[in-house]
Amino acid sequence: MAERNRALDILRGVAVLAVVFHHLIGGRVYPEGWWLEYGYAYFLGTWLTHGWLGVSLFFVLSGFVLFLPYAQGRRQFLVMGDTLKFYRHRARRLLPLYYISTFVALFILGNFWPHYNLERAFAMATLTFNFFPKYFAPPGNTPLWSLGIEVWYCILFPALALLFLKPKPKVVFFWVSVIAYLTRVAGDSLDSRMITNSILGHLGTFSLGMWIALSWAKTSTWTNWSASFAFGSAVAGFFIMTSAALLFDIDIFPSSPWIYAAYPLIFQLGTALLLMGLLAWGSRVNSFVWRSSWVLELIGMMCYSIYLWHVPLLAGLRPTITRPLEVLVYLGVLLVFSWLSYRYIEFGHVRDWRVLLPSNPLRAVQKTSPEIKAAGGPADG
Repeated sequence: MAERNRALDILRGVAVLAVVFHHLIGGRVYPEGWWLEYGYAYFLGTWLTHGWLGVSLFFVLSGFVLFLPYAQGRRQFLVMGDTLKFYRHRARRLLPLYYISTFVALFILGNFWPHYNLERAFAMATLTFNFFPKYFAPPGNTPLWSLGIEVWYCILFPALALLFLKPKPKVVFFWVSVIAYLTRVAGDSLDSRMITNSILGHLGTFSLGMWIALSWAKTSTWTNWSASFAFGSAVAGFFIMTSAALLFDIDIFPSSPWIYAAYPLIFQLGTALLLMGLLAWGSRVNSFVWRSSWVLELIGMMCYSIYLWHVPLLAGLRPTITRPLEVLVYLGVLLVFSWLSYRYIEFGHVRDWRVLLPSNPLRAVQKTSPEIKAAGGPADG
């Protein structure tokens, strides 16, 4: 079993569930903004109806996971072959399931193919739909827009990694964040989702994960936080992240692109506190924590399959899923379908399916499975 960081898998589970419930609960079971009528439901309703919380959390985690081995010196970009190897690895990890799920969504689970012409088919085949205003969110599987951003981040990653490994990574992080902020300001000013949610608009979010990875690798002060302080940081981070989403709904500040584009910065602050707190606290595990989070951890390990299948299945099963029993049936089908996808498409070459399950962290860490190591493992995004 490959050595994994449980905190990352649990956060992945939270992120993908936020996205799923955004499309399922927020978009169908309740009308938009239902939670604002009930003060006690503010925070719960926010996570149910703001799928971008999960997407942004995914971006931070991607930055952390991809950069960590380079920050630790276990991998390097020394020659062109290193870059090509990285690209091949990411392509093997991301593209097979993308193309299979896209084909199923378009031609089997729904009547989405009439929406496609040759131009749009080209955009889907080359993952360039993020650069077409008409096709930014592909019909049949709209969450693919964020996968496109993830792919383009991977393309830029070698250059970003080399910059962050320079003597002044904080300066790099600052200027990348400024570029991302100004991009969002421009997008909000022009009312262009394609600009606001472009790779440049999200580059600061990815870079935050890279900065935390570098800080973790250098064993900064926060890596030695006490258990209580680390837990408090995680809780505070969660509340700050949620508050950032509430600011989008409660107009307490003047409407301005400069202010609106700053809300993700608040979210990033909360994400940093949450991730740093869980990483620092993660080594202090016990049997209760492990058993109580096993399902969420497994969902996090399957998050890529869940993310790509949840909308096609939602449309394929029934256009309007609103009743509690229908919701439960849908979630059950989604988990079973995602497990089969995770097992046979993502890691079909792995012989022993048990290595794809969460392991008990209380046991001695076993050696990395060569099969998962060759594929990069679920922990590599």
